[in-house]
Amino acid sequence: MSAVNHSGCERLIDTTDWAGTPLGPRESWPPALQTALHMVLHCQLPMNIVWGPAFVQLYNDAYVSVLGHKHPAALGRPAAGTWAEIWDTVLPLLERVRQGESVGWRDFKLRIDRHGYPEDCYFDFSYSPVPDDKGGVGGVLITFVETTERVAMEQRLKTKARELHRLRDESRAREEQLQAVLDSVSTAVITVNEDFHIVLFNRAAETVFRAKASEMKDRSVDELLPERLRGNHQALMAGFARGMSSARAHGVDRELTARRLDGEEFPIEAAISRVRVAGRLLMTIALRDTTEAHDLRRERVARASAEAASEAKSQFLSHLSHELRTPLNAVIGFAQLLQLDAAAANPAMVQKYAGLILTSGQHQLSMVEDLLDLSRIEEHQLAVSIEPVTVWPTLQGCIQMLAARAAAREVTFDTSHAHGCEALVSADAGRLRQILLNLLSNAVKYNRIGGRIEVRCAKVDAEWTRIDISDTGYGIAPHLLGRLFTPFERLGQEKSAIEGTGMGLVLARQLARLMGGDVTVSSQVDTGSTFTLWLPAAAGLAAGVQVRDLPPPGKEPTMTPRSTDQPAGSSGDRSPTEPAAPMAPGDEAPPGSPATGETVCPECGGTGRIGTQNCANCAGTGQVTVGIGGA
Repeated sequence: MSAVNHSGCERLIDTTDWAGTPLGPRESWPPALQTALHMVLHCQLPMNIVWGPAFVQLYNDAYVSVLGHKHPAALGRPAAGTWAEIWDTVLPLLERVRQGESVGWRDFKLRIDRHGYPEDCYFDFSYSPVPDDKGGVGGVLITFVETTERVAMEQRLKTKARELHRLRDESRAREEQLQAVLDSVSTAVITVNEDFHIVLFNRAAETVFRAKASEMKDRSVDELLPERLRGNHQALMAGFARGMSSARAHGVDRELTARRLDGEEFPIEAAISRVRVAGRLLMTIALRDTTEAHDLRRERVARASAEAASEAKSQFLSHLSHELRTPLNAVIGFAQLLQLDAAAANPAMVQKYAGLILTSGQHQLSMVEDLLDLSRIEEHQLAVSIEPVTVWPTLQGCIQMLAARAAAREVTFDTSHAHGCEALVSADAGRLRQILLNLLSNAVKYNRIGGRIEVRCAKVDAEWTRIDISDTGYGIAPHLLGRLFTPFERLGQEKSAIEGTGMGLVLARQLARLMGGDVTVSSQVDTGSTFTLWLPAAAGLAAGVQVRDLPPPGKEPTMTPRSTDQPAGSSGDRSPTEPAAPMAPGDEAPPGSPATGETVCPECGGTGRIGTQNCANCAGTGQVTVGIGGA
């Protein structure tokens, strides 16, 4: 037979001399006790049998933890001695069971001494009668589970709950106090948590955003911004929450656009700060509606703009009257000289004065026409006829028209880098010639004696073509470039011998923008300037057009071949700081037909003639005079 595995209490029971105990020898124990004891010894739960009038204890190993230091002395001894400290409580219960009643309790509190000191312990237990062989109650079966730890935990939880309730009440009171304080200030205050959900919304914020605090609670603060700004705002807030922002400790003022709950957008000024409260990140936004301030600012700007416009108008009229008076005085003066008797006797003098009168009249007419063009552009009344135009023939004609003037100043043209002019551009042919004539005329006038003009033409990409006209003149100081495209502004050249009204570059840029392009400039003092005409590219190349250096017969300009090195003063390819392509500031060509009505002049071959009037380029003399004023 295999060995029987006896428990510790079972071995004690087997080895104890029971003859001297109230139970007597073990052989004399009633079968009911033997059966109950066998069940107790093999149960995993704490169980104890108290038998007979003396309530002698027989228990299992699980019960030892309840006895503590009282084991093993308690085994086979009356319960009254073992549990003297609680016997007044236990005895009545045992007596009830001996009368045949079963009793039980949950979390029954007993103050026991099992480790040398009294302690409050809790038990779920059941007292059940154990019958004897005579049909009566021989003992009591005690089955229980100690619940001391669970009860202690529940008591701690209840204490914590009471504390939390107290803290919640205090917190609610503080929040109400804080809300009352915040509601008394005129600045809108919004506090959000680390998820950017609103946790505080004061009364001023209700007024500003036209929303109740109760309906904004727990909603995302992004709902108070226009949808187009929310993505960037979320990134900024996330960076600020992580401490990545360079803002001051109390936030950084920023002017933003906010959105009321009804969808209306309005300007605000806001400051944001962050703080950790009990380990929780909170961000507070203080803001104010700046609509009134913006309105006042707009009024100030409008008033200043009106005053500036009035001042500009006064200066414009002053310049205009001066520029108109100068050629008119010449006409009157030379006409008066022709009335003298001496002039009548000298045909050469008459012809000279008549030529000067004609030149002054043409100068005045050109200036008036430029003013009319500018006025029509500003009023969107100047029509242009946009079509594919080849740059090279127009450029060649303009150079030929300026041949005599360039030769007089020993200025040479270099078109060795103009091969891009074979391309087509989208432009008005007449206005393109007007712009090129102005830029080339200025390059001649403001160049050095014996200087050089280089023309470069390149198709930048599928959308843009650029034409660079570079001179080797004296250049323009950086602080003067901002005034270059101002009407009547000649940057100090008014008293020089160089002709000009300060209208040409203004008109050239406006015409370029009217055609969807632009005119830009780069310059270096003592080196020269480069004016760049940008035009929208048209698809393809002009059939039969070949760029070549022009020959120098007669008074035509001398073409000087250049190396591929960039000439002094030239802008070359687009610089890193130059835009990919210029954009016109919203000017659109108004509908209608071309307003120029220009025809070919039989004297100079140009197309500056309008109807039956004299040509604007040569005044009918066949000699080109540039009527478009330079800068």
